[in-house]
Amino acid sequence: MKPIAKGALAMGWRVFWVPTDAVRHEVREAVLPGWRELSQRQAEVGVRAGDPIFLGPDHRVDAVLSLFTQSRQFRAHTKETKRNYVTDIALYLDFLLVRGVGWRDAGEGDLRDFEDWRRFAPDNPRPIGPRSGTGSSPR
Repeated sequence: MKPIAKGALAMGWRVFWVPTDAVRHEVREAVLPGWRELSQRQAEVGVRAGDPIFLGPDHRVDAVLSLFTQSRQFRAHTKETKRNYVTDIALYLDFLLVRGVGWRDAGEGDLRDFEDWRRFAPDNPRPIGPRSGTGSSPR
């Protein structure tokens, strides 16, 4: 297993949740001048209120992860299940980032190492059980 360097991440993956339509219109018009059409642009690409948006360490939205969170299967989950999935995905993305592996380049060994870190690693202050969802970040 490759070690995770302590303090290796200054900025990792971030998740933002698209607010309700009422909040989107009020806040964006008041705080983001010139962004009134953002809700329309989001709708054109399938983004809805309540969707999570993954922002990579390069400060760009990951379009492929967004397609996953816009899928019918993902949207059918409860809010809590969505939150748990997104939290776990973000932790995995940060785990890979610390190791210098892009998520599209990750292999089965990376996934096994992530599971080992989440469940058994002594440097993980909050290990999880085999059926648990969330734990601590590798930062």
